[in-house]
Amino acid sequence: MPKSTMPTDAPAKKSVPKKRKRAKVMVDGHPVYVSGKTKRELEEKKRFVRERYIGGIRPREVTFHELVIEWFETFKKPYVRAESTLNNWRNAINNHVLPYFPPLQMVQAVRRADLQRCIDQTAGMSNVITDLTCSVIRHAFDYAMAEGMIMINPAASLIKPKPPESREKDALTPDQETALLRTAARSEFGLMLYLLYYLGVRRGEMLGLRWEDFDWKRKAVHIQRDIDFNTRSSSKAVVGDLKTSAADRWVPLPDELIEILAPLRGLPHMYLISAGNNQPLTANLYRNRWNHLMKDAGFLELSDTYLEK
Repeated sequence: MPKSTMPTDAPAKKSVPKKRKRAKVMVDGHPVYVSGKTKRELEEKKRFVRERYIGGIRPREVTFHELVIEWFETFKKPYVRAESTLNNWRNAINNHVLPYFPPLQMVQAVRRADLQRCIDQTAGMSNVITDLTCSVIRHAFDYAMAEGMIMINPAASLIKPKPPESREKDALTPDQETALLRTAARSEFGLMLYLLYYLGVRRGEMLGLRWEDFDWKRKAVHIQRDIDFNTRSSSKAVVGDLKTSAADRWVPLPDELIEILAPLRGLPHMYLISAGNNQPLTANLYRNRWNHLMKDAGFLELSDTYLEK
C-alpha cells in the first residue's frame, strides 16, 4: 500500500510576529517610553531621547579651519557686494587667523587663550586688520554655537588690542599741488591725477568712470561703479559695485576739469582710464603708471631697472 503524502495545497504555517521591545528614559523625573523591534533600534531611540531632552544636540566634529571657511562661505561671501571688501576678509582669514592654529585642531580644542594670542598679534597693525581679525573669530564662534558645534563660546570675552596712535594726515602744500598738476599736464597718464585731484574720489571709483557717467549740463558726474583688483591675480580687475549704497552719488564737476575733459570725450561706454580695448586697468598696470607719476612729481625714487618696465 503506497505511503500517504502531504497535499501540495496545504496551508503554510503562520509566522508569529516578534514582540516589540519597550524601554523608558527618565527626563527630569518623568518617564519617556520608547519601543523598537530590535535591541539596536531601541538603543538608537533611547539615545535620541537623551540628546533631545537631556544632553542637547551632539556637537559636530569639525576643525577650526573648517569652521572659519564654512562661516565665511555661508554668511559673509554671499552678502558682501564689493570684491575689494571680500579680499580684505580673505586677507584677515588667510594671514592673521588660520596660520595661528594647526590645520587639524578641532573646534572644541580651541581655548580662549589661543584666540586672545591670535588677536594680540595684530597689535600695532592697522585698525582694519585688527577689527577684521576680531570679527572673523567672534562671528565664527557665534556660528559654531548656533550650529551646536560647541557648548561654551571661548570668544565671548576677548579683548581687542589698543589701536596705534592716529597720525594726522598732512594736506598737500602749495608746492606739492603745483608739482602734481605740472606732472598731470605733461604725462600720458596724467588724467588719473586730474580726476583724483578735482573729484576727490577713491582709486577704484576713478578707474570705473565711463563717459556716460558725466552730465555736462548739470556739471556733475555719477559715481556708480568700482574697479576691484583681484589680490589673487595681479593681472585681473573686476568691475564691481560700490562698497555701500551711500557711495552711489553725484559729484560736482569743476570748470577746470570740464575744460581738461572736453577734447578727450569718447563714446558713452568707454572708460576714461583704460588698459586698451576698453578694459579697466589691472593692479600691475595701475601700480606701474602711478609709480611713474609719483616719480615724475618728485615724490618717489625708482631704480633704473624699474623705469625700463
